[in-house]
Amino acid sequence: MIFFYRLRGILRGYYYLKRLGNLSILNKIKTEFILTDHKISLKFLFINYDIDNANDLVNQYLSLNLTKVFLSKSSRLQGIVEEILLFFGSKKAVIFPLPKNWISVLKQNQIKTSRILSTLYWYFFVFISYLKGLLFICISLRTFFLKKNYPVKVFLKKVTFDSLNDCQFPDNENEFESHDVFSWLSKFYNSNLKSCLLLHGNKKFKNFVSCKYNVIYSDYIISPIIGFRDFVLFIFWSVYICFYIFFQMCLFNWWYPLMMIEIVRAKRFGLSNSKNYISDEYLFFDEWLYRPLWTYVIEKNYSSKIMFYFYSTNSEGFKTRLGYKDHDFDWRTISWPFYLVWDNFQKEFIRKYAKRNPFFLISGPTYFLSRTINFSTFPKKRFTIVVFDIPPIRISEYCKLGLIHNYYCLDNCINFLNDIVFCCEFLDVNILFKRKRKPNLKFHDNQYLRHCNSLLRDRKLIEIDSSVSPFNLISNSNLSISFPYTSTGIIGKYLKKPSCYYDCTGSLFEDDIGNHDVNLISNKENLIHWLKLSLNIY
Repeated sequence: MIFFYRLRGILRGYYYLKRLGNLSILNKIKTEFILTDHKISLKFLFINYDIDNANDLVNQYLSLNLTKVFLSKSSRLQGIVEEILLFFGSKKAVIFPLPKNWISVLKQNQIKTSRILSTLYWYFFVFISYLKGLLFICISLRTFFLKKNYPVKVFLKKVTFDSLNDCQFPDNENEFESHDVFSWLSKFYNSNLKSCLLLHGNKKFKNFVSCKYNVIYSDYIISPIIGFRDFVLFIFWSVYICFYIFFQMCLFNWWYPLMMIEIVRAKRFGLSNSKNYISDEYLFFDEWLYRPLWTYVIEKNYSSKIMFYFYSTNSEGFKTRLGYKDHDFDWRTISWPFYLVWDNFQKEFIRKYAKRNPFFLISGPTYFLSRTINFSTFPKKRFTIVVFDIPPIRISEYCKLGLIHNYYCLDNCINFLNDIVFCCEFLDVNILFKRKRKPNLKFHDNQYLRHCNSLLRDRKLIEIDSSVSPFNLISNSNLSISFPYTSTGIIGKYLKKPSCYYDCTGSLFEDDIGNHDVNLISNKENLIHWLKLSLNIY
């Protein structure tokens, strides 16, 4: 009952703001949060690095990790967005763990907040962060006693992947044609990587052995404590830092306990004298919002190269009659030193917000899904086209996000598929249909899922598993059609295959930078013309 009451309040708040044309206030508040100057510093930590951007670090970390329910996976300020919508929907004062300056932001935007309860909640959140820091110190001390396996062979370069998903590893059935992340890196460096050691921390692939690359699993992406001297020094430092941070917490300097785990991680790299556990390069992709504190330490002390690569490019948003909407708050303080971008469009977008004068390298589209399929199993037809959708989410989930422009609505997504099926009806083609994500009944719109299943049952479409590489599909098809502006349209352009975005509404603009110079087709007549021209069947 409480859940439905809360959901009803959130939906009411969303539609109230929509009627007023004021949904933009949600992104405005998040942007003001992340740009808040707390006038803070992180000093006397003895981690072999002088932190010169404490304010940005803390705002990044908060924006990524601040939640009302401490075991919740919600992040990127999604919890506070729901509380603000609930305020507008039920006039209930916001109760959420927030620092003083962020409470002031809500007050300036005329959002009623329970200052006392939110402050109490906030310091409870800070205290829990301190306890987690104490636990992490114990975990760190334990690394001294554990067995540390490391290859004896010396490599010219060590590259560490901070996080890798299962789908990024080579396809076990056909590694030599797999579109995995290691093959992408080999292509980017124009090297077979035989002289490189590639490290990862995905436990599911602990025993993975590659036929092509020197890939090994490591328990210690964060350097362990090595040597008795370092162990003793770390114990003394730990005692000091526990009392020092507790003292700062008593002075209401909440940013010290908040960042305690990150401080300990940074210290582990600052202590370590073993080059074996420090890589020459570190590759990140999972979270651009927060750059870990320890990466600054190894960049300064070991000259390690810290690079961020993107698995997609759908960031710029849509151009409307009023121009472009304000970009999402989480781009405002990005601070990675190297960015591997798909093209110049993405480079210019990142450049607008990136701090610390970063370097850019154009790597082309990234391999993210490795699995390949055998095309000989499909019905024998003259042509094969591949269609990439973006499934609509449930309206309740969409309202919780507080988004302004709902181009990915049910009608648009259904019409996208229907128009393509209609235009291909008299062409001798296989229409391969790859969903952007695996269907989720709790999250995706069930009416859309039923419509897709109907088209599949009628053999209008041939479904391809969502884990199959778009590179594999596009390379082996005659052309591709993508829902605007999913990244597969750019992959088709990169592979020099006919590729387009199909806009069934006719509302998008051809000069929209979001399409990255990929063809934008706006109605069925134009789509038929483009299909015939691309398939050369006039």
